[in-house]
Amino acid sequence: MMSSSVALMRAKEPLCLYDHSLLPLGDFEVYVRVEACGLGLADWNVAVRDALPRVPLVIGQEAVGRVQVVGKGVKHLSIGSRVGITPLSTTCEACDACTRGQLQYCAHALFHG
Repeated sequence: MMSSSVALMRAKEPLCLYDHSLLPLGDFEVYVRVEACGLGLADWNVAVRDALPRVPLVIGQEAVGRVQVVGKGVKHLSIGSRVGITPLSTTCEACDACTRGQLQYCAHALFHG
């Protein structure tokens, strides 16, 4: 499956559009067509480095889009669902912070990026 992304190809240069193949979808993963994505200070800090950790590097920390494909283990999303994407991956769902709805303060939170 092919996709287009906007990414940094070189440090300190403008973002570029490039086409690429998508990796095989895992059982509990979804492909999302991003409709809007926010860039923040952390993205800026990466973009202005003298060298990037890898290229092409897609930046952006929070996005909104629609589900295009779902893995066979995904139960609560369907094709066409509108979703928000954040760096927060998982929490324990049981600590005081989680039960108060302050997931970002969970001591067991895992973040992706």
